Amino acid sequence: MRAPELAYERHRLASASLTNCQNARIKGMDNMDESRLMHLLTLDLEYVQKTIERFDNMRFAIKSWTVTTIGAVLVVSVGAKNGAIAFVGVFLVFFFAFMELVYMDMQRVHSRVGCDL
Repeated sequence: MRAPELAYERHRLASASLTNCQNARIKGMDNMDESRLMHLLTLDLEYVQKTIERFDNMRFAIKSWTVTTIGAVLVVSVGAKNGAIAFVGVFLVFFFAFMELVYMDMQRVHSRVGCDL
């Protein structure tokens, strides 16, 4: 099971547990179980937030790699006086853009799970 699916499954189980706790409260559930559940939900929310923060950091790193790599390719292209090398830079722009889109999609999945919490 992939990490986003695992996080969503944990959230689904926690939501079901919360519903069960709310039903049990009517029947006289003690506060210790409810506080334990809230603690677990808080830990899960912190995990999702840290994961989203790591995705943000990775997206920033991808952007900095893009600028550095494109700059290096353009310098090599001008130094070699070969325009074909500049087209490699265009390919790299699309490659890094694709990588960022993948990370944005993964971040969107984790954000959805975080909003559900």
